[in-house]
Amino acid sequence: MKTKSPTKINVALDGNSLTFDTLIQIACDTKQQYSVSIKASALPKIHASRKYVESIVEKNGAENTPYVYGVNTGFGANKHKFVSGTGEIANNDLAKISYNLIISHCCSVGPKFPREVVRAAMLLRINTLCKGYSGIRVEVIQKLIEMLNSDITPIVPSQGSVGGSGDLSPLSHMSIVFILNPYKPNDKNLFGEVEVRSSDSVNSKYVTVSAAKGIAKIGGGLFLQAKEGLALNNGTQFTTALTALSAYKAEQLVKVALNATTMTTEAMLSTIDAFNPLIHKLRPFEYQKKAAEIIRQNLKGSSMVFDPSSKADYRQYHDDINIQKLEKKVGLREELQPVKEPLQDIYSIRCAPQAIGAIWDAIEYVKKTIGIECNSANDNPLIDVTFEKTRLSGKAISGGNFHGEPVAIAADLLKTVLTELGSLSERRTAALINPDVNRRLPAFLTTSSVLTPNGMRNESGMHSGMMIPQYVSAALTAENKILAHPASVDTIPTSNGIEDHVSMGAHGAKQAFEIASNVAVIVGIELLNAAQAISIRKSQTLISLYEIEKRTRNAKGLLLETQRSENLERAAVCERIIADLGKLNKLLSLGKKEFIPGAKSKSVLKTLETILTENKLSFPINADVVMRPYLTTIAEAIKDNRFS
Repeated sequence: MKTKSPTKINVALDGNSLTFDTLIQIACDTKQQYSVSIKASALPKIHASRKYVESIVEKNGAENTPYVYGVNTGFGANKHKFVSGTGEIANNDLAKISYNLIISHCCSVGPKFPREVVRAAMLLRINTLCKGYSGIRVEVIQKLIEMLNSDITPIVPSQGSVGGSGDLSPLSHMSIVFILNPYKPNDKNLFGEVEVRSSDSVNSKYVTVSAAKGIAKIGGGLFLQAKEGLALNNGTQFTTALTALSAYKAEQLVKVALNATTMTTEAMLSTIDAFNPLIHKLRPFEYQKKAAEIIRQNLKGSSMVFDPSSKADYRQYHDDINIQKLEKKVGLREELQPVKEPLQDIYSIRCAPQAIGAIWDAIEYVKKTIGIECNSANDNPLIDVTFEKTRLSGKAISGGNFHGEPVAIAADLLKTVLTELGSLSERRTAALINPDVNRRLPAFLTTSSVLTPNGMRNESGMHSGMMIPQYVSAALTAENKILAHPASVDTIPTSNGIEDHVSMGAHGAKQAFEIASNVAVIVGIELLNAAQAISIRKSQTLISLYEIEKRTRNAKGLLLETQRSENLERAAVCERIIADLGKLNKLLSLGKKEFIPGAKSKSVLKTLETILTENKLSFPINADVVMRPYLTTIAEAIKDNRFS
């Protein structure tokens, strides 16, 4: 019995209503849940703009034939050169020049774009063409739709766009796979390669095949006609696709970073005061307030942070500080070292809402820019048609909507804020492993001990623990700072100076995509360190952290010395220290002995342990292990949205 195929979600495009979320969903669709079509209301406009182009072709070569850029002229610096020809494909120079444009621009190099990037670019180009300003036939748009719906993805090299007349070279590679050669009208061969789903239904992997083989599944290729080459390759779709997917990753990373910040706040026994709503009401940036509220809610139920509303926390702090002042007076300590304290934490914790809020706000700006570009006509010339009663009139308007500057600047902004997100996370990771600031966690979070004939022996000095993951975090943070240099401030003229200023947006967008991947590792390292620290805290108690027994022993030893030397004043201080430590011990014994994280941290810890167990990785980490599998596994889980 055949199983019924699940109903796909159809998205009808009209060039005006594609959303950011829908773009991401279709681009990343590996289960073929979505199908795309042209909205019926968009068809008249598409047909009308094509009819105008055909009206130019019909009188091409006649007296006073208008020069229409890209229809009967060359391109770029060849804009003034007239191209004649009408009729059948074999004799039609206007069809041949469309093919020539695409084939000549297939000159990108470097590694291929990821599948989801190409799918996003295809969807964006389809949507732009559906606006009805490009003068292209419906059947050409439909061929792109069939490729997308059939999960046929062109192989597109990633280096070659300057973001001037859009992403000319990548879009040409995307298009050439279904375009037949008009110089060989009987030859059904196609240029390039495509990625298709493997016939192995168990693995559902993708394999690379020739364009001819892949496109044969949707009826083979087609010939372009006048203007259609320019309609396909003149736009910002690859820059926009990369920036959109990077912004989507950035959104996920902000959510994970807020969870990681929560866990680090708990592991470091920090104060909850930094997330007090009043602070953020008095500097009312929307996403600062939102970030603070998320962390504050995450910390509910946690016994690990210093809570200013808790009388017990304040009493323990004050009693301990007073004892430490006495210890310092008699030389038992050099500086005050409170455990949980109401004072100011390091900036990467205390200022997390302000910093992450600003980052989040910038991501929203990028998403807004992408939303506008998604539904823009950005090729050249644009064909504007109107109906007067039953008569069609139109004109071709040359301009510069293909220039990538709006998206280029958005991509550069995204690079900056993603780098900042990673930089904040790396600083928190560094604090977690540093015994000078981590409030009595072991250096590098090492916990290794072995049973010997003489009892348990701590071997932490033999182990690097979590030392080197912080090196990796620092290395990626430094790399991000280099990648974050704005690409849009550079330009190199092209096309003999006609294109004298280009956006270089494709570079910025590729760098944003790369930085996002790096930040997934950086935040993953913080998650791992914070989880390790919380697991260590579970074995600690407040009494052990306050080191009552050790301090009492030291005070008693000094008391004996002072009594022998007849230093009565010093002896009195020591006696007071011993008495006060006894009172503090009783106070701590009455309070919560265990460190219990909030519900959100418990959930993230459980998810982390599950993911590591699934990949046969042990946790907590009690001895030196090969760390790479941990880092890659957690980074992949972040990309799969398992920690948001």
